[in-house]
Amino acid sequence: MPITRVRAVFLCICVAVVMGLLGCAGAPSWPQEPIKIIGPADNPASVLWAPAGEKTRYRQDLRDGVKRVLRFDLDGDGQFERLTDLDQLDPKEIQHVFIFLDGVPYKLFAELYDEGHFRLFHRPARFIGPFPTLTDVSFNNIFGVSGMSCYESIIFNRTTNEVHNGTGLYLAGHNELWASRLDYRQALWMDGVSYMLPGWASRREFNRMFARASQTLQDKPDQQNVLIYSISTDALCHMESWQRAREMMIELDRYIEQLMFEREGRLGVIMMTDHGNNFAGECRKAPIDEALDATRLTIIRDRGFRRAGEVLVPRYGLISLVRAYCQNTCDRDAVVGALSHCEGVEQVMWRDGDTVHVIAPAISPGAARICHRAGAEPGREFFSYQIDGGDPLKLGALLAGLKIYRFEGDDADWYDAADLLTATADHDWPDPLWRTWHGLNDQTAVAPDVAASLAVGWYYGAPGLDAFAPLRGTHGGLSKADSVTFFVSTMFAPPPIMRTTDVIPVVNEHFPWTPPTADPATHGLEKYLAVPAAGSSQ
Repeated sequence: MPITRVRAVFLCICVAVVMGLLGCAGAPSWPQEPIKIIGPADNPASVLWAPAGEKTRYRQDLRDGVKRVLRFDLDGDGQFERLTDLDQLDPKEIQHVFIFLDGVPYKLFAELYDEGHFRLFHRPARFIGPFPTLTDVSFNNIFGVSGMSCYESIIFNRTTNEVHNGTGLYLAGHNELWASRLDYRQALWMDGVSYMLPGWASRREFNRMFARASQTLQDKPDQQNVLIYSISTDALCHMESWQRAREMMIELDRYIEQLMFEREGRLGVIMMTDHGNNFAGECRKAPIDEALDATRLTIIRDRGFRRAGEVLVPRYGLISLVRAYCQNTCDRDAVVGALSHCEGVEQVMWRDGDTVHVIAPAISPGAARICHRAGAEPGREFFSYQIDGGDPLKLGALLAGLKIYRFEGDDADWYDAADLLTATADHDWPDPLWRTWHGLNDQTAVAPDVAASLAVGWYYGAPGLDAFAPLRGTHGGLSKADSVTFFVSTMFAPPPIMRTTDVIPVVNEHFPWTPPTADPATHGLEKYLAVPAAGSSQ
């Protein structure tokens, strides 16, 4: 979730209401340290806790470094009366909590996991977000409603030539179709506080979301899946240091431990994040406006086209992405040329029919064309990467070891999307062919004509937001830090590498989960993209 204008507009109101009326945010009640670790500290056999005072004992036995057997002494007599073996639970017969976090990079979670935190979960999968690496695009994939959002809440309707105000759309939740599926999502106006007081807001949000989860599990035993979401984790990674983000993630682990203890282990938990964060430290604003001002084009922001030579370049969050809407190919080429030589820009991409073109002058001369083919089997896809004098995505060595497919009447080399995912998961720009092609074709309701991915340490967006607090990291672009996050489960070990579109099929291998659906016609975004009826006035 990018930092958006609504955070600034409603800052004073939010802080006054929250601090004055809602009181302080507390820490989790789960103890910070166990009373005993049995076995070597870096690979314990068991961990002993006193979660409700000295009279209680709770022991967790580990298998292959994962907490699998939970033993409960609830009356303090020194005997463990109850035992839950998580490996013996049938996921189809227990309740589940889905924890959706915003903006936590894989590297941060993996570091904590390797230190022994979050060990109720199996080892994390590398979870690769789509392009752009933005919340609504990612979560709509996770919830199976891809294509039903825009990059951010500013929406351009090409048919009516209208630009709809982002702040109003954000506060109405009209770009968050996925959020209508949640059991907990904090009030939208509270998001401003999360970005201005991320530590305090995280504690408040964690308290409330886990209280909601616990209450729902208790009150609705027939509801198998409880879905909760935290935006404050994104705020931590945007505005705080790596160490501070670590500390709050450790508190999150304590909330999960408490919830599992309360349910005596008869619970499955799945947790994932929508995208990463590059934790660049001191981010710099890319001189995009200056580069475009040097062309013959006129930049517009919050209205449709009125005259020739105008290019629409929305500014909303502070992200590592630039997008532009153009009136014709001549204007598009001018935008591509200006952005390709702009400081801070890493790759520039644009559509031409169903082909996506990529250039990256600072990385490699020449250009590349990305094409797509749907396979005969449902869900199977193939991509070609045809270079002309250069390799802007630096894929040459990675593609050399992959199986090549050929199709009748086409002499291009084609690669299976599954092979590409595995081969490029640790690349500087993971899974770039799948992500760029879909990102500029069908991931969103209104894809831009040109998109630019910024290098780590650079951002672009709404003026003035960066004056409220220093930006320590962001996301939106193709880079590994922006793109790779995690997926974990207490019930099963996930595949080592996943896309956001893999969540539903992976979960359904273990228990049936179909995210609640809603008629898209009832969703607020529909009216902003609708084509006016003949004879109607706009």
